[in-house]
Amino acid sequence: MQKVFARASSSGLSSRQKQTDTMKRWRYFLWGLLAVPLPALAQSETAGLEAAVEEILTLTGETDVESLDVSLVERFAHFRAHPLRINDLSRSRLLSSGLLTPYQVATLLDYRSSQGDILSAGELELIDGFGPAQTRALAPFLSFASDRLPGAEYQESRFGGEVTLRGGWMGDSYNTGLRLNLSRTDRWEIGLAARTQTGETLSLKPSGRSAFIAYYGRRHLGQLIIGDFNARFGQGLALWNGFGLSGVATPAAFIRRPTGLSVSRSYAGSGWRGLASDWNFGRWTVTAFSALHGPTGGNVAWFGRYGQVSATGFVRSEDWVRRMSSDTTDVFSYARVALDARFCLRGVDLFAEVARDLPGGSVAAVGGLIFPVGDGRRMALLVRHYPTAYNAQDAAAVRSSTKVSDEEGAAIAWENRSQSLSLDAAWHPSKQQGQFKLVANGTLLARGPWTWKYRFTGRYRSAEPRLRADLRTDLAWTQGVWTLDGRTELCYSQKTAFLVYAEAGRKSGNHFVWLRGTAFRVDDWESRIYAYERNAPGTFSVPSYYGRGYSLAVYAGRKGRHWSVWFQGSLLAYPWMEKQKPGKAGLRLQVTGTW
Repeated sequence: MQKVFARASSSGLSSRQKQTDTMKRWRYFLWGLLAVPLPALAQSETAGLEAAVEEILTLTGETDVESLDVSLVERFAHFRAHPLRINDLSRSRLLSSGLLTPYQVATLLDYRSSQGDILSAGELELIDGFGPAQTRALAPFLSFASDRLPGAEYQESRFGGEVTLRGGWMGDSYNTGLRLNLSRTDRWEIGLAARTQTGETLSLKPSGRSAFIAYYGRRHLGQLIIGDFNARFGQGLALWNGFGLSGVATPAAFIRRPTGLSVSRSYAGSGWRGLASDWNFGRWTVTAFSALHGPTGGNVAWFGRYGQVSATGFVRSEDWVRRMSSDTTDVFSYARVALDARFCLRGVDLFAEVARDLPGGSVAAVGGLIFPVGDGRRMALLVRHYPTAYNAQDAAAVRSSTKVSDEEGAAIAWENRSQSLSLDAAWHPSKQQGQFKLVANGTLLARGPWTWKYRFTGRYRSAEPRLRADLRTDLAWTQGVWTLDGRTELCYSQKTAFLVYAEAGRKSGNHFVWLRGTAFRVDDWESRIYAYERNAPGTFSVPSYYGRGYSLAVYAGRKGRHWSVWFQGSLLAYPWMEKQKPGKAGLRLQVTGTW
């Protein structure tokens, strides 16, 4: 996972004197910000992840923000700012968003063909596969705009764009970023994203970048992408580029949501670069792709009213251009074929995928089901077989503690409205080692302005042997434009560690401001604690806390009609360390313009 570890890093003692004066100035500055009310600076819609955090967790099946990954958050942030037009888009575009399951897309298209456009969330929740809870979670990311309304102007020629500039400084490192997006309604799109991250000297040489040109068809052609793209099929066993979450905390997290092809907007440049397209023929979709330093292959999928079946095949070379220009006959590093299926029958989700590496012949498989057991209750079962010889590259299926090789595993989960419990067992044959994990979470109180939640995680590994236990509680109060929330987290591995923070925020109209204070004591690296911190829209930050100290932070911004600005100031100090450790101060600024 692409976490932000800057707060956990330490510098040599030689740098301590150089930072002393800076630390003092920043300490006084940030304590002043905590004591003096700030002018409001941003709109809640531009507050990034926290604007719809509960909805994102519901759709992904995760139970806490810290379990999310960067590319996932970037995708949701994009559709938060540019809602998905569910009345206009083709099947491949709806699937590539990652917001809807294949079953939801199938029922949505059937409804559109027989009943016409969907004009409200109330109408959407009546369609099979949605319902009130799913519709509420999806609503912030969907648009019900319809060009078939009486008197409505057709939007085919509308042109729009967005540009984002960012810059920051944290301790002895600098970072900058640029994102540009141009589009004409839903027919074509051009995107560019780049970032730099350097040491003491500011450099404009990109450390990560992505760029693409995409054309979207109306009939048979779904999309044509030149540049950076993502390819995610089945349950992730054969082909799923980018990061894949490992947790199975709730029943919804047991099953993957394949997106097929999609453009890559990531600052990190996590996609493949090449040419990709998909075509729709009735209930069939044919996909083909070729990446310069990635796989070349395709997928054929059949979508029915209650499910889908697809086949995937590809070959890959570590350096396609170099190998094809040489005399060697060993052109491809490996090849893989797979067959997957997913069906939803009477509220029961069944899913499976079987994949074979070629020419070695290693076969891997994953499968399970999710089924209701009463009003508001669900259970899930999952089994997986990932042989030691299976090549884990380009795969990201559900797993316990490895990529997707050398593991036999099974998991079960139960969910009752606001409570869930999952048990996962894994065995690694080549190492003769195993792991057992338990996750329990839920809501203890949800009354009026108060919300009180908990999460307990226990993990035992036979290799060490070592037990890690983590208990977290979050208490929040919301009244009008004001929000107060706090967290207490205890963790035990080799030693006991804790983290507490308190946060106050105000969101009103086009403005928001948040103030946070955190204290922590983590003496063992195995007990390090992750805590999500608010960051600029489209950015995801989960620092790991290690040592003894505190941090202070202020987040603020403002949104106009065609622009928004976001600011963060932070201070990290370690005054209670037995061995001196230098702290860090930082500033971040992001400006976005739209037209």
